[in-house]
Amino acid sequence: MIKLFKNHNKRYLQLIGLHAAIGFAIYLFRFLGLFYFLGSIVFFAIWTFQTKNKNNQALLAAAYMTAGEVFFRMTGGSIIPWEAGKYSVICFILIGLFFSGTSRKSAPYWLYLILLIPGVIYAAETLDFDTNVRKAVIFNLSGPFCLGISALYCYDRRITRKQLHNVVWCLLMPVIALSIYLLFFTPDTRDVLNGTQSNFALSGGYGPNQVSTALGIGMFALVVQLFVNSRNKLIFFINLGLLMFLAYRGIITFSRGGVLTAALISIAFIVMYFQGVSGRKRNAISFYLV
Repeated sequence: MIKLFKNHNKRYLQLIGLHAAIGFAIYLFRFLGLFYFLGSIVFFAIWTFQTKNKNNQALLAAAYMTAGEVFFRMTGGSIIPWEAGKYSVICFILIGLFFSGTSRKSAPYWLYLILLIPGVIYAAETLDFDTNVRKAVIFNLSGPFCLGISALYCYDRRITRKQLHNVVWCLLMPVIALSIYLLFFTPDTRDVLNGTQSNFALSGGYGPNQVSTALGIGMFALVVQLFVNSRNKLIFFINLGLLMFLAYRGIITFSRGGVLTAALISIAFIVMYFQGVSGRKRNAISFYLV
C-alpha cells in the first residue's frame, strides 16, 4: 500500500513536470502548440480504443480537452478555431458511449437532445439568405449537444475513487502548461498594469475572460487535490504553492469570473467533503488548514 502511494505521488509529480516543460517549450516555439493539440488527441484516442474504455478513458480525455481548450486556442494549436474543444469532447464521449453504453435512467437527456431538433429546423427556415445555415446551426448547437451527450455518458455511471483522481489530474495538467506559458509570456506586471479592467497583456495576449476561466478550473482541481491527495507533506505544499500561483495569475487578468467561480465551487466541494468524512479526518484536515 505504501509503495502504491509513493508511485501515485511520483507519477503526479512527473505529470506536473512534463506539463510545465510543455508550457515552456510552447513559449519558446509557438508552433509546438499544434503538435501538443494533435498529440493529445492521438494519445487519448489510442488509449481509449486499446482499453475499450474499460476505466472511463473517454471521460479522462474529455476532461483534458476541456481544461486545455483555451491553451490550444491561444497558442494556435486548435485546428478548428473556437470549436475544437467541443468537437473533441463530443468525439471522445461518443467513443465512450460506443464501448460502455449509457444508463437506462437517462431518458430525460435523450429527450433534451431530441428537443434540439426543432431548433435546427426553425433556424434553417428563418435565417437570412446571406447566412451560412450549416455553420450557424453547428456553431450554436454544438455546445448544447456536447452538454447533452456528456450528461448521457456520466448519468448513473459508476466511477472509482482512483478514476475520479485521474479526472481531476486531467483537469489540472493542461492548466499547469497554460500557467507556465503565461509566466514567461507576460511582461513585467508594473509595466502593463494601468487599471482594474480586464488585461490582455497579463493574459498571454488572449481573452482575459477565457484565460481566467481556464485558471479557475485548475484552481478547483488543486483544491480537490489539497483535500484528497495531500497526505504527503511535500505534495501538500506543492499543491498549495500551485494553487496560490494560479490564483495570482487569475487575479491579475482582472477578469473576476473565473476566480469567483472557482472560489464558489471550491466552497461547495469543501462543504460536501466535510459532510462525508469522519470526525477524526475532519479534525486532521482542519489542523492542516490552520
